[in-house]
Amino acid sequence: MAITVEAMAQLDNKTKEAFSKALQLLNQIQKSSPSEAGREREILVWKCAAEVEYLAFRIATIHGLSDYDPHWVEVGEVSVEAIRSLLEAARTDFESDPRRAYEEVRRAVSLLRKMRVATRGRRRHIPPPKNG
Repeated sequence: MAITVEAMAQLDNKTKEAFSKALQLLNQIQKSSPSEAGREREILVWKCAAEVEYLAFRIATIHGLSDYDPHWVEVGEVSVEAIRSLLEAARTDFESDPRRAYEEVRRAVSLLRKMRVATRGRRRHIPPPKNG
C-alpha cells in the first residue's frame, strides 16, 4: 500500500512537532540551574532524551532507516548548546538529507544520555540479595 502525499505531509508535521518539543525542553533545561534544580533538572533531561529518541524513531521509520546504524568516534561536548546545535542542524537536514538528520539526532541522544548520567549524581548502590 503506497502512502499518499497528504499522509506523508502529516508524518512530517508530527516530526516537526517533535523537533519543536525537544527544543522547548532544552530551553527549560538551560533555564534550570544544575546546582539548584536537582531532581527537577534530571526529569527534564530524561523527558528531552525521550523526545529526541522518539524523533530518531520517526525519522528512521519515515525514511526507511530502521536498519541504519550511524557510526561515529566522538560524541562531542556535553552541553545544552551542543545538543541544540545538533537538533537545529537535523531539523534543517530533515527534508533534504534524512540520513544525516538521523545521525545528528542520534548524536544528540548520546549527549543527552551523558547529561542525564551527570545530573543524576551519586546514587546509593544497593547490592543484590545473596543466595543461600
